[in-house]
Amino acid sequence: MANLRRTRHNNLGIVYALRGDYRKSLEQFDLAITFSGDTNAVAHHDLAIELINGPNGDHYTQEAIKNFKRALEIEPDYIPSLVA
Repeated sequence: MANLRRTRHNNLGIVYALRGDYRKSLEQFDLAITFSGDTNAVAHHDLAIELINGPNGDHYTQEAIKNFKRALEIEPDYIPSLVA
């Protein structure tokens, strides 16, 4: 069930990001990370992307880097975070 929740919340985060609802997308990525027990590389990567692409993204660079690094700690071969 937790696996379904993390996937659902990560997908909702992507939908909100595509709609331009920055706040809701960040909330959903955070929930995906929480429900995974902080073991969801994809959610960390997606959160990092949204932090950079959202309003005032230049203010969140360090937070984004932290999430990219966490994604790679979880999955060292996760290609999107390797090239980000």
